[in-house]
Amino acid sequence: MFTKLFTLLAILGQISGAPKPVIVLMGGDLMPSGSLLEFVEKEPLYPFKNIMGLLRSADVAFFNLECPITDTGTPVKGKEYIFKFPPHFAWALKKAGVTGVTLANNHIMDFGVEGLASTIRVLDSLGIGHCGAGMNIDSARKPYTVTAQGIKIAFLCYSNTLPKSYWADSNKAGTIHGVEKNIKYDLEHVNADFKVVVFHWSSELLDTPKLYQRILAHYAIDHGASVVIGHHPHVVQPIEFYKGRPIFYSLGNFIFGSYTKKANGMLTMVKIFSKDSTDFYVIPLKTTYWTSKFQTTPSDSLDYIKRLSPGVNFIPEKFAGYAAFRVEPGDTISK
Repeated sequence: MFTKLFTLLAILGQISGAPKPVIVLMGGDLMPSGSLLEFVEKEPLYPFKNIMGLLRSADVAFFNLECPITDTGTPVKGKEYIFKFPPHFAWALKKAGVTGVTLANNHIMDFGVEGLASTIRVLDSLGIGHCGAGMNIDSARKPYTVTAQGIKIAFLCYSNTLPKSYWADSNKAGTIHGVEKNIKYDLEHVNADFKVVVFHWSSELLDTPKLYQRILAHYAIDHGASVVIGHHPHVVQPIEFYKGRPIFYSLGNFIFGSYTKKANGMLTMVKIFSKDSTDFYVIPLKTTYWTSKFQTTPSDSLDYIKRLSPGVNFIPEKFAGYAAFRVEPGDTISK
């Protein structure tokens, strides 16, 4: 009798339907060129094959596009590493489930204004949202907004990396610099239920946030950010809760065409039930050629993430068949 009652209650629950959350996935550096390009030339979806099912399960999948999409422009002089991605392969980003990208980084201007303009044209043609760079500072600071199930989400994206020549001003194309006056103004003037502040910052292979990262992350939350995420180090940095809101200092790499053995990465997932009800998760990743042959793959190994974040609790769950760990404040929390 009780079994039948529980079954009936479960069916009624499905019929009445608890609100389906909006799913937002966010990852780090996406650079499907460099040493990865020879694989993409043979099979454009190659780097996404083990992860695209997860991306397609989300309402929003947002990453840091670490290269211009261009076959034009002049390579910048005096820079050790410059990247670009062929426009005729860009459809693979959309097909894989990428819905939005930040352009606020230290490579988007590697092929000058022409390279940036080409990137924006290609992304617009594919219906992939973008923010963080533009033809002047006003267009660079324009947030990427998306509405899903009545929840409006805004991404405000900043670059705190060199060279300074990549930063936009009133008459110059480039990225928006993440300084306090820009962050405060942008947060105060964007109308959204959920505000994501995104920084490209820190130093490569550094797994500990610098003091300025903590200052800016706290500042962003003090002025209305719902969550702060970062990237650029190519490795994961700690997770911190400040005033009850999470900071993911670095998500590391998502897809990156380098044979380095030192990189790692993770995804952040947000389940938004309402403006005032959200759950945050991490999904560990295998991201290097040596661990996944350049085919980024979800992992259930949390060790490298937990080691960096002793003040955070990780509760194992599943999402779309993959290991996902809900994160909550532990015994210590920043006030």
